[in-house]
This record gives sequence, structure tokens and C-alpha cells, in this order.
Amino acid sequence: VQRSEDGGRTWFNAVGFNCLVATATIPVFRVDPTNPNLIYYSTGVNEHYLLRYQYDPATKQGQAVNLKIDTQDIIVAEENSKMLFTDRGQFSNDGGWTWSERGTALGKFSTDVRRTSVRLMSFRRGELRAVVVQGDPFGPGVIRIIKSTTQGDSWSEVRIFNSEALGLYQNPHDP
Repeated sequence: VQRSEDGGRTWFNAVGFNCLVATATIPVFRVDPTNPNLIYYSTGVNEHYLLRYQYDPATKQGQAVNLKIDTQDIIVAEENSKMLFTDRGQFSNDGGWTWSERGTALGKFSTDVRRTSVRLMSFRRGELRAVVVQGDPFGPGVIRIIKSTTQGDSWSEVRIFNSEALGLYQNPHDP
């Protein structure tokens, strides 16, 4: 794991994160907004399990705990870092130790799971935002921007559009 503080011109080893436990690639790496020594990441091949990694700068040691949730993406609420939401529709309000299922409401936007991906974009001021991409990654598809103000219990569509290029850029200053 490496970090950059100048927009990617120079890179440094991320102190303490060099002993992350990973069985494959890490598709997402989310830092707790209130504690930079706490991160969430998923790893795996066919199943992606969520891990919580706590680094102690005093001892220069870290520990990864498998939260045993199958997910590729996770988002941490900016105002309350104990609130977590996954792309599979699980919600936690205690930092990932217990989970409640909210996948049914999210599932109505992904009719063909094999050809649908969910990307969690933001979780601030009580509002979750996600992008649901459905279709062939090499052809035309549909992009839906959705939001939830009920911690994933219900979702509404913000915008839907067809796209030949299934990509999206998020402005980090105004998601």
C-alpha cells in the first residue's frame, strides 16, 4: 500500500499498512474519515470479504479483522464513522461488528446481477449515493445514480442515462 500527498507525483509506503492481509487484489480501500489509522478493505477472488484494519502508531503494529461480509465496495458515513454500507446492501451502525440486511431495496436497481455493478459514491449528511451500472462493459448500457436518505431501506433514482462508455468521474470536492 502506497500513499501520495502531492496528487500522485511522489509515492511513499503507507506506514503501518505494509502488513495488510490480502488473498488477492483489493478492489476498495476506505479510510475512516475521523481516524486515519482505521481502514476498511475487501479482498478475495470469487468472494470478496470485508476486513477492518486498525493501526497503532505507538507500537507501529496493525491488526486486520475479517468482518465476514461478502462485498466488493463499502462506504463510511462522513459524520458518523460507525455507520457503514456495502454494495451488497448491508448496513452497520457499530463500525462493522453487526449488520442488518438492506439488499432488497437496492436489488430493485440490479435486475441482472451478473451484468450489474454498484459503486458507492458518498455517505454524508444522512444521504447515501450510489451508481448502478447495468449492461455489457464493452457495449451500450444504462447508468443510474440513486440515493437513499433512509440508510438503505429505500432508494430513489436521481438520474438515469444510456451510455456507450460505462465510466463515471466523481469530483472529490462535490460528489
